[in-house]
Amino acid sequence: MTVIYCNADLSTGSDDGTSEANAWQTVQQGITDINGAAAGSILYIKRTSSRIDEGPVTITGAGDDDNYTSIIGYTSTITDGGMFEYGDYWEIDGDYVAVKNLDLLMDRNSAEGLFRFDSGSEKGHLHNCKIYNTSTGSNHTAVKINTAAVITNCEIVSDGAITSGRRGAIYCSSFDGVVVSGCVIRGQRGIGALSAFHSVCIEGNIFCHAPNKQMEVGIDLDLMSGTAQVTEGIVANNTILTDNIGINLYELITAGKNTCFLVKNNLIYGDGGGIGIQNEDSDSSVGVSIIGNAVGNMGGSSNHISGFDATNATYDNIDLTADPFVDKANEDFRLNGVAGGGAACRASAS
Repeated sequence: MTVIYCNADLSTGSDDGTSEANAWQTVQQGITDINGAAAGSILYIKRTSSRIDEGPVTITGAGDDDNYTSIIGYTSTITDGGMFEYGDYWEIDGDYVAVKNLDLLMDRNSAEGLFRFDSGSEKGHLHNCKIYNTSTGSNHTAVKINTAAVITNCEIVSDGAITSGRRGAIYCSSFDGVVVSGCVIRGQRGIGALSAFHSVCIEGNIFCHAPNKQMEVGIDLDLMSGTAQVTEGIVANNTILTDNIGINLYELITAGKNTCFLVKNNLIYGDGGGIGIQNEDSDSSVGVSIIGNAVGNMGGSSNHISGFDATNATYDNIDLTADPFVDKANEDFRLNGVAGGGAACRASAS
């Protein structure tokens, strides 16, 4: 294990990455060093006086079953959690790589994402990061996942016109499993996932409008295609503000496939039309347990949960009759105490 330091503002020291005083003075030197380091090594990158851009970053170094290789940003001390600001895209090509405290901002005119977990990697982790793709082009996502990955406590933003089904600010293209937890996700579509995956956990996130794009679909999941299918899934405890659909499920898992899927305790609020939780499968209408969700302002209770058979497991869901938020116009999504609004949400989730 090696500890490596990088500070592009530094102009003194031996420029070899061995300490803060002798930190590498370009990001690419630090990346080259961590790519050649042993499993479990750490690269600390100090935030510079202004956002820096030395071109695309590719992480090929890898951890192993016992050690993550980590790239960690900071501002003053290596444990302060401050974000390092960068202006070009990152790609993870190594196994067991954790990236923490990174602020990416770029107009990347590509469907490959501003931050990408490539198919050559496994078990990547993105934590406490802000990934903002300012491109307004079609389907230009912020994060693309082609492997097993975990995203926690991040803000993911895409200003692009994400119009294709199963796409999103986070686009899961081909992967083993994904966890997205405790994040704020902004864009025309929030999370989109194609069917070539085994499991998904989307919990405790906020889905809302991007600065330059209204959210139309919060979560859009393809659960089965041919023999490729979700084996386990949970979508729980999310807050979704949308102009159209909160949670869209496409091609439901079928009976006898040894699968299970739970949608529970989500708060979904619309703009007067649309559908809260939708089944888009024309062949199957059962198999998902839908419990304790609070949904409102979707143009009528019949549009809150749509496309499922009457025998599908739907329990204790409520229709909101009032705005549940303290101030949604200013993105204060704390629950208010209004009857039929925030008070009803608390009752549903209890």
